[in-house]
Amino acid sequence: MQPAQEREMERAKRDLVARRAGWIGLQDGIMASALAGAVVFAANRYSPAFRRALGVSGQSALVVMAGLGYGSLQAELFLGHRKDWEPSHEEVTRETQRMQEEKVSTQLA
Repeated sequence: MQPAQEREMERAKRDLVARRAGWIGLQDGIMASALAGAVVFAANRYSPAFRRALGVSGQSALVVMAGLGYGSLQAELFLGHRKDWEPSHEEVTRETQRMQEEKVSTQLA
């Protein structure tokens, strides 16, 4: 393979890994936010002390921070252990073609 093709393949592989990490972080963040939302809802409904201790912004922050924190943690952990997941040659080839088509479309525009 030529050096330019190798660089394109490596860039495509890196983009696939980053996209996969972002997707995993998004999925896990949504699940964590849903769970935290259910816990905050139950605590707000059944605990007068919880209602007095936190206002709406504090309760919202609990839900949002749980999702952001857990999602970013899972994405970083995936990037740290990405040796466990290697994109297939077919996926890398498809991503390389997509990147080349994107490059051509931006040059035409």
